[in-house]
Amino acid sequence: MADALITDQEIAILCDVLEGSGANLNADKRKVLDQLIAKGFVVVADQESPAKYELTGKAQHLLAERGVGLSGGLQTSDTRPPDHTTATGRVWKSERS
Repeated sequence: MADALITDQEIAILCDVLEGSGANLNADKRKVLDQLIAKGFVVVADQESPAKYELTGKAQHLLAERGVGLSGGLQTSDTRPPDHTTATGRVWKSERS
């Protein structure tokens, strides 16, 4: 299970990156970000991107499994995220009717 490989603090940092605030991390959070980069959850963004860091598909999938949307809120009645565009431009579509 992917959740066993990642801590709540790491999830919080992924959410920070998703919301675009990954560049404004303190030293402790920066260490966690470096670990996420090493684990393949975050990459340094292209120079054209306004964001400094981007989530990988692996991280996007993990957050989607947890129901984390762009606002960072959890969907308690449904684990799928609402339709939204992620930090990397990928559009997640929910299957809810």
